[in-house]
Amino acid sequence: MANRPYVALCVSDNGTGMAPDVVAKAFDPFFTTKPMGEGTGLGLSMIYGFAKQSGGQVRIYSEPGKGTMVCVHLPRHCGEAETFEAVPDLSTAARAKAGERVLVVDDEPTVRMLVTEVLEDLGYAAMEAGDGASGLKVLQSDVRIDLLVLPVVATALARFQSRLRIWGPEPPAPRASVIKPSFQPPDQRDP
Repeated sequence: MANRPYVALCVSDNGTGMAPDVVAKAFDPFFTTKPMGEGTGLGLSMIYGFAKQSGGQVRIYSEPGKGTMVCVHLPRHCGEAETFEAVPDLSTAARAKAGERVLVVDDEPTVRMLVTEVLEDLGYAAMEAGDGASGLKVLQSDVRIDLLVLPVVATALARFQSRLRIWGPEPPAPRASVIKPSFQPPDQRDP
């Protein structure tokens, strides 16, 4: 690290810890020690990317049987505080029209729950599917879906997304729009 002041944020546990070979791969995108469908392997790689882009770094200290500590080191700002625009009032944000239904397909239960909760707060009737097969069953049923939310990460849902592409630019549900959250700049996203 460069010789400058840093601020560190460390999180530790007293779990099983990681062997050195696991620590060496922990920041690799899509690396996970969890079973298929229970993790994307993006958490630590995203933290690593954020720290690097910010001029800092992340370090892992772990010992099998004793736990793990992850420390994010970010450069300390030594100047005047920046002024920021006030957070916009979201009370006037667009709300769902009566009866609009969204299908949220994701193999991560916490992601489904969060997205569904936000959509319901906005007045949508949100449905969840935990995998591609379940999502396809809903889309092939008589249930009207106005919006389809899919993950970008190609885990168990890869075949589901491929099938949507095979059906062409029009989603298989009437009047449905497909949203795939992405970290890519808009000009690099798939159409």
